Amino acid sequence: MFKDLKFVKIILFLILAVVIVMNQINEHKNTEFIFNPLSYKSQDTLSFLVTSNSSRNNYEFKLENIISNQVIFDSSLSLNKSYDYFNQNNFLTNGYPVNSMKIGGVKLSSGIYSINNLNPFVVSDRKKSEVTIVFPTANNLFYKAENEKRIFDTDSSYFSINRPIKLDLWTKGMIHFFQQVKEKYITNYITDLDLENYSTFSKTKILVLYGRLVFWSAEMISNVEKFISNGGHLMIVSSDIFYAKFCYDKINKRLEVKACKSFEAFPESKLQGWNDNSVDSTYETMRYFFHSNYGGENVNRTSVNIKEPEHLVFKGINLVAVSKALDVGGNYLGVPSVEKGSVGYLSRKMAQISILAQTDCKVLGRNNNIGGVFEYQKINGGKAIVIGTSDLCLKDSQQKESIQKLFSNTIDYLIMN
Repeated sequence: MFKDLKFVKIILFLILAVVIVMNQINEHKNTEFIFNPLSYKSQDTLSFLVTSNSSRNNYEFKLENIISNQVIFDSSLSLNKSYDYFNQNNFLTNGYPVNSMKIGGVKLSSGIYSINNLNPFVVSDRKKSEVTIVFPTANNLFYKAENEKRIFDTDSSYFSINRPIKLDLWTKGMIHFFQQVKEKYITNYITDLDLENYSTFSKTKILVLYGRLVFWSAEMISNVEKFISNGGHLMIVSSDIFYAKFCYDKINKRLEVKACKSFEAFPESKLQGWNDNSVDSTYETMRYFFHSNYGGENVNRTSVNIKEPEHLVFKGINLVAVSKALDVGGNYLGVPSVEKGSVGYLSRKMAQISILAQTDCKVLGRNNNIGGVFEYQKINGGKAIVIGTSDLCLKDSQQKESIQKLFSNTIDYLIMN
């Protein structure tokens, strides 16, 4: 009798164990879509990779344009399992095990799209445009963790681009602004990695750079500098820009932080900054004018001092409201000192910086740094309006009337000039 009871207990334990395991598997079922880190051309067949740890029939597949809030394609897919839930895969460096898929017959205009409101991708048009919005695909890949680790937390100096990304908080916050720009101006979209190819944005008047834009390749920086030297304009809303180096290994499909020819300043360091080498700081290129080390942590958190209230970016705005709304950033981009005899003063031979709004910042023991809103004018070239904190891209800030008006005024001002 006791043997029978013991046998029953063993059976019940095994059943319970199976139920627990199955529940774990069901809770951790994962299907995501991996798209080209470069933008698709509007006439392209949509080809992508699918990674899934379970086989599924009739899996919902909803393709949506997040700018127009329009569902373009709503169907179901039959998915094959590409990896096992229990396997310990090194997704960061090796990428996800995937299956390839294509969807034909779907005409996609320029825009930012997502699958199931989860994985985004960009479609671009090579025609002439007034405004081109740069979606930060490469930078999103840098900050995507695998097994709770990003490239900064590992010994690796590279990671695979065959990994899915999510829609970042800054893009989510900026969607309403992007909708307004699209309603008023001819608008195109590219990814940050597309900046390596000058032809993807050479026919536009304004580039919009926003959010977390820490990592830049040599080609990206060179082409943006070429763009503004040739009369193009920039709208920059970021706490960190032109900050760290990387290069794109197209053959091995990965982004690297230590294997590029331009990495000579501190070869022993995995992460290297574009402004690390003071010998190269000629201040002839725009990237030397904007840096988080010139700005830093916001000190006062009361209001930003509007220095040029008559400037057109503040047209029709309640200045008290915008001074308070601008003072939200935990960290600000800044500019070099503009006092006579400083590097900032000498740099005026190549460019002019105007401080439109100012807040006090501190970083690395320096308490007299300047953050805020700036206008950069390249001599014999274009200009940039720099609204120096990524926090203004977030939804809470974007819902404020004064910030909405500041952003739309900035585009209008750059279009007119």
